[in-house]
Amino acid sequence: MILRIHLLPVFGSKRLDRIDERSIDAYKVAKLAERSRKGKPYSAATLNKHLKLLRRMLNVARKWKLIVEVPELSLVKERKPDFDFLDFDEAEAFIAAAKAHLPQWHPFVVVALRTGLRVGELVALRWREDVDLERGRLRVQQSYNPHNGFTTTKNDKVRELPLTWDAIEALRVQRERVDTDRVFPGADGQVLTANTSNAALQQIADAIGLRHVHNHMLRHSFASAAVMRGIPIRQVQEWLGHGSIVVTMRYAHLARGLGDEMIRRLAPQPPADLQHTDHPRNSDPSEFPPYTPLTTRSYTDPKPCENFAGTKLELIRLGSARGPPRTTRTHPSPAGRGRRAPRRHPDLSRASPPARAQGLALAFVRAPAERHLHGLGRLAQRRDPR
Repeated sequence: MILRIHLLPVFGSKRLDRIDERSIDAYKVAKLAERSRKGKPYSAATLNKHLKLLRRMLNVARKWKLIVEVPELSLVKERKPDFDFLDFDEAEAFIAAAKAHLPQWHPFVVVALRTGLRVGELVALRWREDVDLERGRLRVQQSYNPHNGFTTTKNDKVRELPLTWDAIEALRVQRERVDTDRVFPGADGQVLTANTSNAALQQIADAIGLRHVHNHMLRHSFASAAVMRGIPIRQVQEWLGHGSIVVTMRYAHLARGLGDEMIRRLAPQPPADLQHTDHPRNSDPSEFPPYTPLTTRSYTDPKPCENFAGTKLELIRLGSARGPPRTTRTHPSPAGRGRRAPRRHPDLSRASPPARAQGLALAFVRAPAERHLHGLGRLAQRRDPR
């Protein structure tokens, strides 16, 4: 349909080597300004489907030596789509409402919420090939599309999922209710359509005053519940059948705080005297010792060099003592604002030897880069007689 309705009317009359970046950009601008048959503008995702098909066709043309090169084709930036899901209480209420108001749809709702299968994969489930109630396993091998019928899954991958106890019981009830090869058949043995299941789900939602519920919302609910329960993202990706973990990462924001306890596994338990250093959120404030400010120790101590905290405090105290002003030379600004304010350095003459050494080191670090380069140059000339 994309080729016949959209691409051929624009590019069908052109030679393949005449399709360049300018014509592709003109197509994107025209489609973004155009409206669909429903009266809505085309989204970036829909336009990107057109561009991907066009790029694939041009790649095949290059493979067949019909064109020399493929023009640069950039996709339209898509906004990250939002999704809605049922939380834990809403999901349980929805399952109970399905059993009370539409019991024939109760197995469908339970399996959809506990497995996260796409609606086409649910419709394509077969009793003998895909369902193993003894082992509690489900194999996803096919999918259904109204245009192409029963085909492989979306990513051409066969995956196997474990079943929860309520999903196993729901499938046993469904096995006694239907007598067809498909697990969820439609009316009169026909294939179940997505519109039919959407209408049933909305009827259940209306019975309990819930917002709009559709097929894919049950898949979002499964993924969200799995992430919020602490199941790793990689495992959720395998259950959902996503081809890339980037798609699954859209649910990662729901797992905030779940790694707080896992991080403790990376280190053994701290000694008893360090137990109070745990995160304040997980510790009792009474466990922390009272705060006592440090004081500067006198250098009459037998080991003054080990008094690191005292040295730092002495440097802070000496920093407040203003030494003689040192005027720095500056270039006059265009506005004629005059000279820069004089730079003052702490007086280190009264400092103890450790403090004086650290003060000189700090002064060297704070010095301009030109002074460093000049000093290194003089040192190199002194060491190299040439």
